[in-house]
Amino acid sequence: MMIARSKIKAAAVALYFIHKSAVPWLWSASAAFTPTVPSLKPKYADGSFRLSQSILLQLNSVDDATDTDNACPSAVATSTSKFQIREAEYSDLSQAADLMTDGFYPELRRNPIMRPIRYLLELDRLQGNFPYEEDGRHFYLIAYEEEEGDTTTETKDGNRKVVGFCDIDGRIPKAGSNNTGFLSSFVKRVRRPQPYFSDLIVNPDNRRQGIASALMTEAERRAKSMGFDELYLGVRSTNDLALRMYSKIGYEIIIPWGDMLAFLEIQPGVRMLRRSL
Repeated sequence: MMIARSKIKAAAVALYFIHKSAVPWLWSASAAFTPTVPSLKPKYADGSFRLSQSILLQLNSVDDATDTDNACPSAVATSTSKFQIREAEYSDLSQAADLMTDGFYPELRRNPIMRPIRYLLELDRLQGNFPYEEDGRHFYLIAYEEEEGDTTTETKDGNRKVVGFCDIDGRIPKAGSNNTGFLSSFVKRVRRPQPYFSDLIVNPDNRRQGIASALMTEAERRAKSMGFDELYLGVRSTNDLALRMYSKIGYEIIIPWGDMLAFLEIQPGVRMLRRSL
C-alpha cells in the first residue's frame, strides 16, 4: 500500500520537474485535466496529524458567498432543500479533491501541469487522513445535490455530485505514536487543537444556498456529541472576509498556547479562532 501511495507522490514530483522545464506555451493551454487515480486505502489512522514538509496544510477556505441569513437552521436538509449533508465515503474523495484544488488554487485551473500536481497532492492528503477507523471522533462531511426526479446531478460512477466539503477532527492523539514509514524523514507530525474544523469548501455554482452554514452547523453538532464544549479553526490573517464572518457567528481570535504553537509554526500568518458550543 505504501508503494502505491509513493507512486502518486513520485508522479507529482515528476510532473513538477516537467513543469519547471516546460516551454512557456504550456502555461496558457486551454484545458486542465484531472488524472485518473486508483482508489487507495490510508495507512495511518491515529490521532496525530501527518503533514509533508513540502505540502502546506490547507486551512478553512471560507465560502466567500456564504449568506448566514439564508443558511439552513440545521444540517438535516428539509424537504425543500436542494442538497443533503452526510459523512463522506472513500469514493467521494476524488470529487472532494477536485473541489479543493479549484477552490483553494483558482489560479491553477487552466494550468495543464500544476493543476494535476495539486490535485494529486490534495487527493493524497485526503486519503492519508481519511477517518478509516469508525471511532466517532473524526469525520469528513460532504454536501451533495439532491433533487427529486433529477438524475443529471449524478456522476458517471453513480455517486451524487459533491458540492461542499469540510473536516471535523476530535481525535485524541495516541500516546507514543510515531511515524516509522519510508517517508518518515520528510514528514512532520504536529498536533492540532481538538476538535478542529477545516477545509470548508463550496462549489462556486452552489454558493448562497446555505451549504457552508449547514456544514458548519453539522460539524458543531458532532463536536458537541463527542463531549466538547468548544470548536477551533484557523484563518489566514489576510482573509478579512472570513474573520468578519466567523466573528459574527461567535468565533473569537485566541492567543495560541501549548501544541498550537508548533501547529502554527508551519503556517505563518494564521490566526487561531475558537467558539464555545
